[in-house]
Amino acid sequence: MKRYLLFVSSFLITLFSLAQNKDFQPHIGIKDKLDLPEAFLNTTIHLDSKTTLKDAILVIKNGKIINVGNNISIPKNAIIHNLKGKHIYPSFIELVSDLNIVNEKKKEKSYSPQYTSSKKGPYHWNEAVRPEYNSIENIDPDFKSMKGYLNKGYGMVVSHQKNGIVRGSGALIMLTKEFENIFLLDKAASFYSFNKGNSNQAYPSSLMGSIALLRQFFIDSRWYKEYKSEKKSKINLSYESQIDNENLPKIFILDNKLDLFRANKIAQEANIDFIYKGNGREYENISQIKNINPKLIVPLNFPKPMDLNNPYDGIAVSTSDLSHWKYAATNIQTLEKEEVSFCITSSNLNSKAFFKAIRQSIYNNASKEQILYSLTELPAKWLGINNQCGTLNKGMIANFLITEKELFDKNSKIVENWVVGKKQIDDPIFDYDVRGTYTLVTENKNKELLVSGSSKSPKVTLIYNVIRDSINNGDIVLNDKKEIIKTKKEKKENVSFSRGSNKVSLSYKEGDNFLRLDGVIEDGSHKWSGEGQDKNGDWFNWSAIRTPNKDEIKKDSTNKKTNAIKYINNQHLDFCSPNYPKFDNIIFKNATIWTSDNLETFVGDLWIKNGKIISVGVNISYDDKNVNIIDLDGKHISPGIIDEHSHIAIQNGVNEGSNAITSEVRIGDVINPEDINIYRQLSGGVTAAQLLHGSANPVGGQSAIIKMRWGQTAERMKIKSAPGFIKFALGENVKQSNWGWRYSVRYPQTRMGVEQIYYDAFTEAKEYQLAINNYNTLSKKKKADNIEPKRNLQLEALSEIVNKKRFITCHSYIQSEINMLMKMADSMGFKINTFTHILEGYKVADKMKEHGAGASTFSDWWAYKFEVRDAIPYNACLLSQMGIITAINSDDAEMGRRLNQEASKAIKYGGCSENEALKLVTINPAKLLHIDHITGSIKKGKDADLVIWDGPPLSIYSKVEKTYVDGRLLYDHNTQNKLIIDNESRRSSIITEMINAKKNGAVTQSLKKQINKVHKCNDFEIEQ
Repeated sequence: MKRYLLFVSSFLITLFSLAQNKDFQPHIGIKDKLDLPEAFLNTTIHLDSKTTLKDAILVIKNGKIINVGNNISIPKNAIIHNLKGKHIYPSFIELVSDLNIVNEKKKEKSYSPQYTSSKKGPYHWNEAVRPEYNSIENIDPDFKSMKGYLNKGYGMVVSHQKNGIVRGSGALIMLTKEFENIFLLDKAASFYSFNKGNSNQAYPSSLMGSIALLRQFFIDSRWYKEYKSEKKSKINLSYESQIDNENLPKIFILDNKLDLFRANKIAQEANIDFIYKGNGREYENISQIKNINPKLIVPLNFPKPMDLNNPYDGIAVSTSDLSHWKYAATNIQTLEKEEVSFCITSSNLNSKAFFKAIRQSIYNNASKEQILYSLTELPAKWLGINNQCGTLNKGMIANFLITEKELFDKNSKIVENWVVGKKQIDDPIFDYDVRGTYTLVTENKNKELLVSGSSKSPKVTLIYNVIRDSINNGDIVLNDKKEIIKTKKEKKENVSFSRGSNKVSLSYKEGDNFLRLDGVIEDGSHKWSGEGQDKNGDWFNWSAIRTPNKDEIKKDSTNKKTNAIKYINNQHLDFCSPNYPKFDNIIFKNATIWTSDNLETFVGDLWIKNGKIISVGVNISYDDKNVNIIDLDGKHISPGIIDEHSHIAIQNGVNEGSNAITSEVRIGDVINPEDINIYRQLSGGVTAAQLLHGSANPVGGQSAIIKMRWGQTAERMKIKSAPGFIKFALGENVKQSNWGWRYSVRYPQTRMGVEQIYYDAFTEAKEYQLAINNYNTLSKKKKADNIEPKRNLQLEALSEIVNKKRFITCHSYIQSEINMLMKMADSMGFKINTFTHILEGYKVADKMKEHGAGASTFSDWWAYKFEVRDAIPYNACLLSQMGIITAINSDDAEMGRRLNQEASKAIKYGGCSENEALKLVTINPAKLLHIDHITGSIKKGKDADLVIWDGPPLSIYSKVEKTYVDGRLLYDHNTQNKLIIDNESRRSSIITEMINAKKNGAVTQSLKKQINKVHKCNDFEIEQ
């Protein structure tokens, strides 16, 4: 390792010595002449996004701008470039690339999961965390690969290895043939993501695991920095590198648009500032983005239309993907309008697609000035190099573009790209599609030129008329006077055609004449012109002008900003209003009200206002003139249903099943507020749920308790007053019985081992809490002389259980294990709040009551695996009769919207009363979740979480008519048909646009089917 580091440092010293002192480089052959100044005259210079100088002069020397302006003096020995009215712009800066990075090969995956790092040396324990990685040590300069960026107008790029959660530093590369000038900054920025990349290590296996790992890393690195002087004997090179890089700009690569808010939360916790590379869907969450005001890097890789001529294919595509195709090009304008800071990345686009996307954005009202600013000045500012590049002011590095016209005009193009004062490309290739029908004009003669075939290998045919003598050709054609006449005949001639860059050459035979033409492609491939020579050597001018087809004429006629589209809030979601519903002020009269409270069930009135239940009773009085009176004679009102055990609305993995203890991960970090199952649950009367981690390990992740606030953000869905919960699990899943022989490595592998790991985990948690308590009792002076215990998120969550600040919901089946866990908890000084599933609960009901545990069970699930063989359908009623707070849960997205029917089974099987059965899915789960003070029953002062039914709520024939959450109408069966029609109309309109786009020649992408991922408790693989 020492020899390797010595070699790397020696290499970098040599490299930067050459870059900064060319005199130290030995000369081979004849010595180069001194660099002469170069002057660019008769040009429009765009100094920056706001300042333009017409008929100006730019003077450069030794890679720097030595003068710029109007009427400035030109050095006598300067090389003169007369640009004849062309434009000069600052070259672009790319913040996110992997240009010239030597790719790392992923190690071959072992048959069994890898639980520890295979990386040798004092590095971070997880292979996905690699702040020590320096991209500059792994760059192989290759000018050929730089040309793609040069053709797009870039002069420099930040290049990094796209691998890992903490990715180390990226280098700022100059796009130059002169490799001694290639690096401007060896460390330009540090990079982060939630994607663990090539790591074969089992942890993390989910998005929430990646978030927890990164959160803990920032805690650890700060602690290491503060106390490293006291721990010199335990140097860690990963943390040392993180400390060295802490002042670099920090760029976070996002895979999903919602990851922006997750990463921003970590940034707030760690008190750091991220620059976020998004995915182009920022417009969909612009209000939420505006609230956090992030720095963004946005791509322009707009989606291609799909071939949806088959109507069944259209059904398979999500509304979100359809909407994004239509509105993607509004992203830049939306960010600009809301004054959100953003740079642009050309991610995965060639030059033609890149400039086409920019023009699409301009068409949708994005300003040229803002786009130029986001490509030049702002990235330079974020990198801290705005005193060297990003503008064309005196003293700046001579990185600039020369264009035919204004840069972003439709028919403009870059003709030269200068980097560090040297021309890197001259007349870069633009892949024009020249196919079409042209009118060829030579020596005042018009002919038709047809260009067909493929865009890369076009075939050219000349079509013209020849006059023939009818008699000589064997035909007799007479006019009215019986005279022989001459006729015209269309003749086709193949043309020899070649092109390079914007040059074009043609040669063909016309009768006995042979013509050779040479010229250029102008006006975005619509016009060719140049000079030609006939067989006699005579020269002439020629031109070929393409005839636009009907679709192009129509497109040109509508190419006005007044027709630019505008995204409407929530257009990408099904059945979601652009505006979140307001509080209702209603008195429901004459309804059958199921209170799940002391009033039981009666016919009466209910008043809701400002999200609360104001009054409930018979003939209630009111003094509000603005209240709306609704007669619900024959209808039923119940409290909103609460699902104690749900896995909907969780993104990229319900299980962090890698390690046995993962109490540090949080479902609250990965809520997906756009999961259609939220709306479907509303249609079944569900207003709240506990979103649980799966059952892959003894101690899983922390829960999220939400209300079904469809159309709101993830954070606003959370019930703020709900206490913390966490998922535990027992049985087959946690000991990996059914995972296959590969998974026989991780401890525990037996039910005995499960018990032992609980004792071990809580013993460690108590020791951790004791150390923190002891430190906190020290005086300020003594604290300065001691090392503060490092914060451990895993042990912190377990300590909260012991301190009764976090409650347990435990996946369970077998009575022996249920007894074991209660005994373990008693010995450690805490209680098990809820045993969920607990299909053998009826066997241990007396012990559960003594312990103080509640139950959340299935109605009649059994026989789906061995450990449920003793399940009975009377379980819920027997537990309730024992005085145990009992609920019925779904553990299934589909069952979740039929929990009223699941509760009614308790009447059929166990003889429960109707009121007691309804409590199984209303007030009882509210009590288990400790939210019964705000919801779960119809009582004055509680949240107005209500369901209106067209019949008794426990009847299989009853359906939900309306669902209110916090007094807002979020589901209405009466307007559902209209929503379906509106939704289908919106989808059909976009599909029609896609079909027309294909007809007009647009390149289509393969069918992208929607994936409605519905998590199960035992899903162990991360969602891809």
